[in-house]
Amino acid sequence: MEIIPTEDIVSVTNVKADLAGTLEQCRTKHRPTFITQNGRAAGVIMAVEDWEVRERTLELYRRVAEGEESLGSGKIVGLDEAERLIRDKQGL
Repeated sequence: MEIIPTEDIVSVTNVKADLAGTLEQCRTKHRPTFITQNGRAAGVIMAVEDWEVRERTLELYRRVAEGEESLGSGKIVGLDEAERLIRDKQGL
């Protein structure tokens, strides 16, 4: 993700003045807006859809890491057991 400082870094004063515009920019450009307060980073606003994609991606990385850890520790299970574990974890 490329950050364009002139578009993606905004003071809290400017965000307060045009919150709807800031949100629209996040939604259309699919980039977060970084908010500064007193010249320092204070927060981030991003579109919900982009946040959901980010969370799904992070969950996938967590699962891959768990799998690699299991392989490294010798915790290998058969396909049927793996399917049962996944279903249990998903509440299915």
